[in-house]
Amino acid sequence: MGMDVLRKQLKSKDIKKSYLFHGPERYLIEYYLEEMKKILIPEGTEIFNFAMCEGSIQTSKISDLCDTMPVFSDKRMVVLKETGYFKGGKGPVRDELIDVLENLTGYCCVVFIEGSIDKRLKAVKQIKKTGLIVEFPYQKNNNLMKWIDKAVKNYGKTIDGNASHLLIEYCEPGMNNILKELEKVLLYIGEKNSISTGDIRSACTKSLKTRVFDLLDSVFEKDISKAFTMLDEMITLREPVPKILFLVARQFKLLIRAKELKSNRMSKYDIVNTLGVHPFVAEKVMKQAGGFSSKRLKKLVEMCLQTDFDIKTGRISDRLGLELLIAAIAV
Repeated sequence: MGMDVLRKQLKSKDIKKSYLFHGPERYLIEYYLEEMKKILIPEGTEIFNFAMCEGSIQTSKISDLCDTMPVFSDKRMVVLKETGYFKGGKGPVRDELIDVLENLTGYCCVVFIEGSIDKRLKAVKQIKKTGLIVEFPYQKNNNLMKWIDKAVKNYGKTIDGNASHLLIEYCEPGMNNILKELEKVLLYIGEKNSISTGDIRSACTKSLKTRVFDLLDSVFEKDISKAFTMLDEMITLREPVPKILFLVARQFKLLIRAKELKSNRMSKYDIVNTLGVHPFVAEKVMKQAGGFSSKRLKKLVEMCLQTDFDIKTGRISDRLGLELLIAAIAV
């Protein structure tokens, strides 16, 4: 909703006085910031009319930045990142911020960027009242595939659907991560006109979540030697053992959820949307889930939690704890 409204405002050049951008998808946040900047700030006047600060900042400083008159321009833009004003807590400082927001000049547009916000705060409600709040979550697969297809076409290339799916799966969440891997693929294919799944496998670095998925595939196939080799590779790459353990537990919870959805006779399409994974990943998940009873999967989650507890209490080293867990899962 918020993003759609923002697009309409940009199209009509109807920019409000205040904005609050929040969420993990930083690529889109930076993209829309740049679009706003193009509308508000004449080229060559940025040094006078554009200000950006990150971290804690006093409300008096915010007021000064917003009150400064624009030069060679009708508008001024102030961007404030991770100020902390929109998280939990009360106090006079937040009341001062509300005063600043209520008294913004007509020539200034202030944009706050936060990772997360507390929607109950008065400051949040004030921006909702007079400006716009926009959430930028990680994008759904179908949107990412359209974006990838467009990005590839800009280079005069094409990419098939399976390759796009694989690229998304290989990457950590976030369009910036996908773009970095896509640039590697484009360099790899050289003069070739199209990108295949083989190109993705050859040029891209697998994300940790994908490596954990492959590791569990080997465990489920009782190939412990291969699973331990994969674990060695992850540790060699300095992946944190607690994070690997977390992703293993998360995968089992995903299998439990998939099994529940299938037992409710949901369609494959609905299962994909509910799980929030790529269609081919959903197929893998359903296949993995089919090899276990719900009771066994819940037991595996408990084993992950117990391993985590044993590591944190010093009963066992993290590496050994994970190896014993992998061996136990394969039994």
